[in-house]
Amino acid sequence: MELTKIVCPKCQHKNTNKIFKQVTVDHLEKILNQSLFKFKCRQCGYEALLDYSLQYQDDDKKIVIYYVTNPEELNEVMDLLEDETVICETKGYICRVVCSQEDLIEKINIFNSGRDDRIIEIIKVFFYKQIQNEFQVDAIRYKDNEIQFYYQGFKQGSIPFEDSLYEQVSKQYPNLKQDVRIDFDWAVEAIL
Repeated sequence: MELTKIVCPKCQHKNTNKIFKQVTVDHLEKILNQSLFKFKCRQCGYEALLDYSLQYQDDDKKIVIYYVTNPEELNEVMDLLEDETVICETKGYICRVVCSQEDLIEKINIFNSGRDDRIIEIIKVFFYKQIQNEFQVDAIRYKDNEIQFYYQGFKQGSIPFEDSLYEQVSKQYPNLKQDVRIDFDWAVEAIL
């Protein structure tokens, strides 16, 4: 944790805020409700979400998720992980890289439900292909045991998640490669 100076965009008051670079399951609830990223001006009460990179590690589930906020940092982390992925795999850890707070939260939710994010991403592609002509969708998320559809940040609908579909897709794609970027684009490539 480090302290950083933030000027309130509303009243220009100089605030000091905590920024977390590495977090564990001790911070899980604050990540899931996004309060870990919250800024509140001590003078006028203005609130906003900060966007900063961090590393989340769950030693019990053996998961490391890197959340990066800009393209330059993404390239640095990807280069670092070329070497570190071998270390992670040797220690039995799964390493992932995400580029939004929503993706970070989704990955945590997937792993906390005991599911494989690679299978979930493939299922999201299947659902997208089914609904793309019916709804405007710019994001599909796994949350609360549902596949949820979003457009411009607003939930448009959802489909209950079925374990039988998960098992079927797991059997259909038994040899998926481990990669650090597991997302919609990865899933499209994986099923080609």
